Amino acid sequence: MPIIPTLLFVYFVNTLLIGSVGVVILQVQQGFAVSATQAALLEPSKDISAAIASFFLASQLARFGLKRAMLFGLAILAGACFTLPSVPGYLSSLLMFAITGMVFAVIKISIVAAIGLVARDAKHHASAIGLLEAFFMFGVLAMYYTFGAFVDDDNPASLSWMNSYYLLGSLLLLAWALVWRIPLDESALHNNEPTVGIKDMLQLLSMAYVLFFVVGIFFYVFTEQGLMSWLPSFYSQALNVPTTLALQVASLLALLLAIGRLFSVWILRFISWYPLVIICCTSIALLIAVGMFALNFHSAEIHTWRDLPLGALAFPLAGIFFAPLYPMMSSVILSSMPVNKHAPMTGLIMIFSVLGGTTGSFIIGRLFDTVGATLAYWIMPLSCAAMLVAFSMLNKKLN
Repeated sequence: MPIIPTLLFVYFVNTLLIGSVGVVILQVQQGFAVSATQAALLEPSKDISAAIASFFLASQLARFGLKRAMLFGLAILAGACFTLPSVPGYLSSLLMFAITGMVFAVIKISIVAAIGLVARDAKHHASAIGLLEAFFMFGVLAMYYTFGAFVDDDNPASLSWMNSYYLLGSLLLLAWALVWRIPLDESALHNNEPTVGIKDMLQLLSMAYVLFFVVGIFFYVFTEQGLMSWLPSFYSQALNVPTTLALQVASLLALLLAIGRLFSVWILRFISWYPLVIICCTSIALLIAVGMFALNFHSAEIHTWRDLPLGALAFPLAGIFFAPLYPMMSSVILSSMPVNKHAPMTGLIMIFSVLGGTTGSFIIGRLFDTVGATLAYWIMPLSCAAMLVAFSMLNKKLN
């Protein structure tokens, strides 16, 4: 059984679950009659558990065994998927995302480490990691259609969408069987790798350029996750789009992010990182502003793709400009420091990404409740401006 294709499939299946928060946010509001603010807690449920698992388990996985860790995580998540439809509810959905975040952290760390074991050279390693990032967005894209196939548009409060977890549980069992069969040689792993501690991270934060970077990455994830997690709810509430169509239109954001990730490496051959940051941040802010303005002039009912106003497509189009930023800026900061600082820096990237995604989703949820879906996204151009300022200061410090 080829190892890297198996690892990509395992990652893809886990992405179907970790990327489903936007869909479930919409469904728990409709099915369990919870507020947008309560639904917004699904995001931190997965993010905080992923951060805790990453922080405490990353240094132990090599000792425990990468293959064993993946098998253990897949089994737990499959069991949760088969159990959830039998105990439907808001609290059980929160618990499901906590389990999903924890397992996803274990799976991703194990897969990245396993790729390092089997990659033939640096170019092969970079290619595999690039495919992994692209597969994340393709998994998010497939997720919209996986859940959408079980949605009942005629009865928004129906819990039929929860039957999708039986399919996802079956795919996880298939992934478990494939991992069981791969011949992964872990003898090259060492048990004496230093752990990433809080002291190491705080020492990095004392450097001004690192501080500007983490502020920028915070506002990047704040904007991206705020948009992605609430886009199905935005279409449903601001435009009264049927749930299935809302999921399909929102899936364009994931598609364009995936395509953008694939092409970003090629684009960076012709343009340096800072001009591209300016282009991307400005374009995201303009597209969101154009979309919000355009939708003020639309009042017709929407039932099919042909009924959609062009302004509704401005939000997914922002995915093209989101795509290069996260991997590019992570590479910029890691390349600026010695190799022995990469582990604590990676920990900082993870922590501030989690904080940004959780904060963005929660604030957007609060805005949905207080000012309504038609105004909630106006915070996005402001967060884009904050991101641009932070990365501009980073550029000054590095040059």
